[in-house]
Amino acid sequence: MDWVALGAVGTWVGAAFTAYGKYNEVFGPAKEIVDWNRYIVASERRIITAINQAQFQKSTRELNALALWWNRDCVDFLKKNPISPKNIEAIDKRIDIKNLEAKIGALDETILYFAGDAPGDYGTYGALATAYTLMYIFMTARETYFIAKNNEKSGSKAISRTIAAGITAIKAWPAHYFVERAKHMSIEIETKHQGGGGITGRAGNKRTTGWYIVHDTVNDPAVGTFNDKRFHHVFPNTVQMVTDQYKISETAKAVSTLLKQWEKLHAQALQAETSPLPSSTPQGVNPFKVFESTNWYRLQVFLSPYPAIGVVSNPSTNKTDAQLQLLPEAEVPGQLWQLRRSQTSIGSWNLCTLLLGTSMCLDVYGDDKTRPHLAPAGNFSGQQWQIIDRHDGSWSLANSYSGPSLLLDAGSSGELRLSERQEESRTQKWILFSTRKITEEGF
Repeated sequence: MDWVALGAVGTWVGAAFTAYGKYNEVFGPAKEIVDWNRYIVASERRIITAINQAQFQKSTRELNALALWWNRDCVDFLKKNPISPKNIEAIDKRIDIKNLEAKIGALDETILYFAGDAPGDYGTYGALATAYTLMYIFMTARETYFIAKNNEKSGSKAISRTIAAGITAIKAWPAHYFVERAKHMSIEIETKHQGGGGITGRAGNKRTTGWYIVHDTVNDPAVGTFNDKRFHHVFPNTVQMVTDQYKISETAKAVSTLLKQWEKLHAQALQAETSPLPSSTPQGVNPFKVFESTNWYRLQVFLSPYPAIGVVSNPSTNKTDAQLQLLPEAEVPGQLWQLRRSQTSIGSWNLCTLLLGTSMCLDVYGDDKTRPHLAPAGNFSGQQWQIIDRHDGSWSLANSYSGPSLLLDAGSSGELRLSERQEESRTQKWILFSTRKITEEGF
């Protein structure tokens, strides 16, 4: 079951929540918060100094209380009473939007602590992941509530910005952890006594053996312990030791997985925040109910850093054979695309840009159906494009001349091509951002 189910009770509300993320991506992390408790509960393995203990425990208790409130008071209730216009009164009584906003404020304070002043330990990572997950859930619920009640969005990009902040914090955590973890390690130079004794009773001479011995006061779940580790004639670099061990740990794998999930959610949130409220839920493969020819769109790869398709401005070729390239997103005419419903091919679209106007359309070369470019508009199969829903907030583009098995692809080198469809390839998936209404003449 996912958020498409909301479409049954409020089509446009369902569409908004579907765009932010599917059911398991929203509620699943909250249900799994208990799994993070082993990172953030008090234990002798946690790396934490006495001066920080009180604040750490206070922030941890507040975070757990917020998670408990969501799991206990909200999850099952919202399963039975999805956020929709007809359920606003029930939601007001049970959850209370002012209470939700107060909890968002409390969670923001908790995030500031764990992302800033908290020690860089194993517990901090679990807390950060939990806090940002809850913030995404709370803010998505609040946004959808106002859409259901007022039939309008907040107009902000608060959700995607929160996710972006979470990505930054989670990426930064390991480097901070390496340094803090290494502080609990000390180095001893091994020495032995030589000579001495006998009739004189002298103590003899102390000399080094060439061995360095590591003493470690911690045995944490991420990298274990380095206690009694020995190095011969090489002074140990404790930060590097922690770094190397972390890279092969289960925690590193978890961080990598989490970042991929958050990047996907970030793209979905951007898509939802920049698109107008659709008239019906986009749960099928019918883009005609989602995209409007009266809007400008930016076509961006469904992969960080989300580059956009732009026109290479060259006056000598702009009217006959305009080339394309991937560029950092910008509000410029060469990146603004109009999606025009084809008048000659049912179910297809013609794509043109603000820069070159309707006289130049997205096409493929006649002698190379894998190379896209802009060519003079005409009734050609190479200018008929199909927009395919990938059910994860992204879309793929196929071409009538190239055939349904080839999709527009950003490729590993960043060169636009049409290549064989690969279900898991994110370079064949595109975010179609609605930037604004078309006000220019001629479109």
